[in-house]
Amino acid sequence: PADTKASVRSVFEALEILVKQMVETKNLNKWIVENTLKVRCLALYQADPIAEKVVGLLFQSLALWVDALHNYRHGQSSEEPVSPEQPLSIQVISSGSSYIRWLVQLDEQLHSQ
Repeated sequence: PADTKASVRSVFEALEILVKQMVETKNLNKWIVENTLKVRCLALYQADPIAEKVVGLLFQSLALWVDALHNYRHGQSSEEPVSPEQPLSIQVISSGSSYIRWLVQLDEQLHSQ
């Protein structure tokens, strides 16, 4: 059977490594996304108020994604680890991969300024 827990943890870890390269942090969590990463990236959209608002809301979505994934990322209180069912793991992997692609592009833009 597919190891869905390892899969979603791997996507989270990939995102965490990227964020650590973009901003100074030891861990990826909701607070870092909302108060550090979002603020840094919003600077790219100051000329377009609509895009700035949309990007701000997308970062709120990313912050909630990160917060949700902590349920699989960290140890659980049960003796048997709980793994996400395959449809959920596919959603997490897909959305996480999309966030990674987007943040890579934002990081490139930030470095080219």
